[in-house]
Amino acid sequence: MLRHADSVFHSGPVRILTKSSRTGHARLGMVVPKRVVHMAVERNAIKRTIREWFRTNAYAFRADDIVVVVRSRPANRQAIYEMIRAALGRWQLKTAK
Repeated sequence: MLRHADSVFHSGPVRILTKSSRTGHARLGMVVPKRVVHMAVERNAIKRTIREWFRTNAYAFRADDIVVVVRSRPANRQAIYEMIRAALGRWQLKTAK
């Protein structure tokens, strides 16, 4: 999936890759590397944030496979959640056009 994405979107610490799916519904994949976010509690919180965004916006997606990759982490712990939400929102606005 990561090599054969139909589109790639970068925003801050987040990269979003999409590829059309043959399953008939949208699917979500997440990559939050241990080298970027060391504590499992924080990695899981980031994944919950991404999952919640996907769940609340699932009506807007076509039958696409979506992979969200967190590539870097800002110094401020709370800022990562807002940056991820903002990046996902910008991606959604871009793809809606």
